[in-house]
Amino acid sequence: MLRFTSVKLVATLLAVTFLTACGQDVFKPLQAPGARTNERSPVYHELKDLPKPIEPVVVAVYKFRDQTGQYKPTETGSSFSTAVTQGATNILIKALDDSGYFTPIERENVSNLLNERKIIRSTRTQYGNPEGQNAAVLPPLLYAGIIIEGGIVSYDANVLTGGAGARYFGAGANTRYREDRVTIYLRAISTSNGRILKTVNTSRTILSQALDGGLFRFVKFQRLLEAELGYTYNEPSEMAVREAIEKAVQVLVLDGLAEGLWASSDTTGRIQTQLQELRDQESTFQERDLHSQFGLDPRPPVMAGPMAQVIKFSGDVPEGRYEYGGGISLGYRFTPRYGLSVRGAFGTLSTIDLLYQQDVLNLNATIDFRPVPDYRLVPVLQVGLGATLLTEASEARPGTDEVAANLYYGGGLEYRLGKRAELFGSVGNLYHFSDRLDGQKQGKFNDWYLAGQVGIHFLLGKTSTSSDN
Repeated sequence: MLRFTSVKLVATLLAVTFLTACGQDVFKPLQAPGARTNERSPVYHELKDLPKPIEPVVVAVYKFRDQTGQYKPTETGSSFSTAVTQGATNILIKALDDSGYFTPIERENVSNLLNERKIIRSTRTQYGNPEGQNAAVLPPLLYAGIIIEGGIVSYDANVLTGGAGARYFGAGANTRYREDRVTIYLRAISTSNGRILKTVNTSRTILSQALDGGLFRFVKFQRLLEAELGYTYNEPSEMAVREAIEKAVQVLVLDGLAEGLWASSDTTGRIQTQLQELRDQESTFQERDLHSQFGLDPRPPVMAGPMAQVIKFSGDVPEGRYEYGGGISLGYRFTPRYGLSVRGAFGTLSTIDLLYQQDVLNLNATIDFRPVPDYRLVPVLQVGLGATLLTEASEARPGTDEVAANLYYGGGLEYRLGKRAELFGSVGNLYHFSDRLDGQKQGKFNDWYLAGQVGIHFLLGKTSTSSDN
């Protein structure tokens, strides 16, 4: 009883310590931080670091709209709040001005500007010189050589969701995350002939995370300890839109410099350096999928390689122990998702007190299923049939089966090392159709053993571009 009470006390202390460490941000005082000015995204510094232009280009932005039609996602029902900011025009004008390559002019509310100019002329005429001969003339309005068009074309909620958690002895914690995605398109149009000079697009992930933990435990009779801590972080969508727009302006400037749409006064070679960095980024992004996982060439269909294994016997003789062995693995992928594997392995079945010890050979053929075959790390589910062969005579244990068929089921992971090699690991159960591997027949379950295997596959054959849906 004393030992059990000590275990409860230790578990309680560990849980409280864990929750305190995880919830350190929760105990910050609830204090308004005050107004801020000139918040900057990570791309802002890259935008300001562009080489200076010879002369800024006058540009007009009439409207940079939210074209998604999306409303803010909620867990409890519909929401009438839009998912992204409706003031993207203001963000774009600020980014164009920060780049130094453009001089934005007012066009979003140009009617207000024209009305004010009419009022100025009317007032000067009416209340200036009675004859109106010396009234100052308003300077002409600037006109744009380029119009910037585009908009926020996509907002996808819950592109990726997930989480993890654990609870033991009344104490536990869990974490959840969600990824949304916003995409914008930006194009520059010549006002002289209507030609679209350049079109760029950028995407930005919006991350939401939550962490919470709790303790619910009777520490003694009629004394219940309950504690909960947690926090949630939702990345502001406006900051994500701003970063995507600033990145689009940066790409627009660099691509325009490369194609001679505008010119820079830089003589130090910074333009070439930044262009090369941009091309490197683009090539890296092209190798990734939607979730920033690196895309890989299709795996060759044939795989073969050595493996090591550890097995633990479970039968009518109690307390099996872990033994080591090895073998070889062969396989063929019919499609990216489905394949056939054949594994031959040797090892030893034994118990802790060595009342039973037997060297065995095992051969299994399995059907493999890979739910997500395009990633570097691929889960694999396996099921199949095989046979276990006892490699020594069993005169000492009469009634022992020399060969026993078995059902194999398990799963594992494959990690791509390169075009021609991958690491693999699996854990499976070999349930035999015989209860006489150890020479005894007791109970209602047959003999079986657990096998864990790790090894390397050398990938052979020609890759196929066909995909399996």
